[in-house]
Amino acid sequence: MTLSPDRSSSPASRDAASAGLVAFGAGIDEGGTRSNQATVPAPRPSRCAEHSAPCSPAAKNVIAGRRVPSASGHTFADGTGTPWPRSGGPDLEAALDALRTVPVAGTAPTTHALAERVAEALSDDAALRDQLADELGPASSIDRFAPSARAIAESVDTFARGRRFDDVPEGEVVVVGLHWSESFARSGARAIRALSRGASALLLSDPRCPQLALGLYEGLAAAGVGERVAVLHDDGLDVLRAVAERPSIAVDAVRPYASIDGLRGRLTALREAAEHDPATLPDDEWFGHGVVARPAAPLRIRIPTGRDVTVGDVAERLGDEAVRLDASDPRAAAQVAVERAFGRDALGGFADDAAARLHVERHAFSRFSESLLQALEEADEDPWFDPPRWALSHGDTPGSPPLARGRRIGLDEGATLVHERRAVDADDAGRRRTQPDVRGLVFTNVEQRMRLGGALRVPGIVALLRCAGTSSSDSSR
Repeated sequence: MTLSPDRSSSPASRDAASAGLVAFGAGIDEGGTRSNQATVPAPRPSRCAEHSAPCSPAAKNVIAGRRVPSASGHTFADGTGTPWPRSGGPDLEAALDALRTVPVAGTAPTTHALAERVAEALSDDAALRDQLADELGPASSIDRFAPSARAIAESVDTFARGRRFDDVPEGEVVVVGLHWSESFARSGARAIRALSRGASALLLSDPRCPQLALGLYEGLAAAGVGERVAVLHDDGLDVLRAVAERPSIAVDAVRPYASIDGLRGRLTALREAAEHDPATLPDDEWFGHGVVARPAAPLRIRIPTGRDVTVGDVAERLGDEAVRLDASDPRAAAQVAVERAFGRDALGGFADDAAARLHVERHAFSRFSESLLQALEEADEDPWFDPPRWALSHGDTPGSPPLARGRRIGLDEGATLVHERRAVDADDAGRRRTQPDVRGLVFTNVEQRMRLGGALRVPGIVALLRCAGTSSSDSSR
């Protein structure tokens, strides 16, 4: 049974019925947008759609309903060479000033109305489609990049039903930080959830796919809430750091590597320092003003935990979202597990909902592990399992690649590295040739006490855990 059949239908959807799930819906080339040494020269001025006067082609920040360049005039280039404004503190201040002057929202559109407009805008955005096709290739056609209104609305409802730390934080202004690893339905849902609670939203784009933020804005503007939305672009951390230093601004940003590159800790430290600086807090009246210090708005840096997959009847409770596979056919189970971990729907292992932990019943562990290694070898030769070229960059901050840091974490804790995913091709003589770049790692002998066996999620890394079975499954053997 080959891993590369006719894939006209989504592989995740084919096993969704048996798993009881529907999957919801990538970095950047090192020579791409992290060009901090030079400003990309701007082409000839063009005419903005909103105005008749010529304007810079990099006028893609949105403040008070107008498209404007960065205050500094500096730009960065996306993977296609298109210039985008490199924003900083002054741009943040201008956006916040505009959002704070917006009157208190009256009757807001319904969640479904907002979702419909966002879905229409994203599907009609030719620039977004071109950007995705150029950067992602065939993966640009999967469902996570073409969300329906229903998928967006369901994601909004999921946030509303979640625990306090799962929901989008409350605040007068919420900065919604986008990331390529998250499905477009979920990205749109976070913005809609903030707006539906009466907040204004500042969309901070991902430099790998900056057009997404503009597409979301167009949909929200079409729904009549554009005055409560601003858009800023930045290929570094200037805006995010500046936001962290403003305790009155809520933050809801997806940054998958924030726990292993120290970003979350640095941003938290900036906010805690600013909390004790009276100059950083607004002096407007509020309940408790003059009596106690005004509490800081939430700073939420989302680090996706990835999907859990069980093989056999394991005793561990993993929740309703876990993918459950039958251990009686280890080869079939291994192929589904590899698909969930590294398939195209999982962006080669770098999507926020890619399988991160395989919990295998101990009686099936040996047979399943053997089948898994065979399926992984086949997947390495199948383009379907190639991650987008974005995913093989160095994450969100400079330093060693996240996979290298994840390898160190696993080995230091005593896990065994059993597979390194690499591209395989053939030379002119037909000999197999392995490419040098690592595309994913698989560890075995992982225990729940280890970071890789718990909440730590390193995109592109899968942990294999041996688990006790239920009492019935143990006694039957």
